[in-house]
Amino acid sequence: DLPEAKKSYKEAIKNDDAILARLQAAGIEVARQDWQEALDDSKKVIDSDSQAFPRAYLLNAQANLNLHHVDEAEKSARTGIQLDEEHRYPEFHYVLGLLLIDKGDKTGAIEQLEAYLALDPNSKAAAEAREQLKHLRAAN
Repeated sequence: DLPEAKKSYKEAIKNDDAILARLQAAGIEVARQDWQEALDDSKKVIDSDSQAFPRAYLLNAQANLNLHHVDEAEKSARTGIQLDEEHRYPEFHYVLGLLLIDKGDKTGAIEQLEAYLALDPNSKAAAEAREQLKHLRAAN
């Protein structure tokens, strides 16, 4: 029940500005495609501790991408990749690949999509990433 979960997280945030609750709320907002709220909440998490929560950068990059803030999305994705030393969030590479497609950087996009598939070949977006790669390679 995403609406009820979001309501609970927002209540926790209101009571003590809990960073983990804000991070969870941003995740729900991305899932619900509430891009502006996801952007606002993920930015607050990043501002509170810029090194502790790589996932906040992923959510921020996804929100920025969907709000067409390409440069901000790229910055968040690249920072997140650097922070995610354990590669817990392969989606960074997928988001960055999509951004680079938008920017016309086919070589960079191919590199990022390949990295994504190497890290998570069975993900929900794997088929779409393979399709994107096929089109990019055909265009080169």
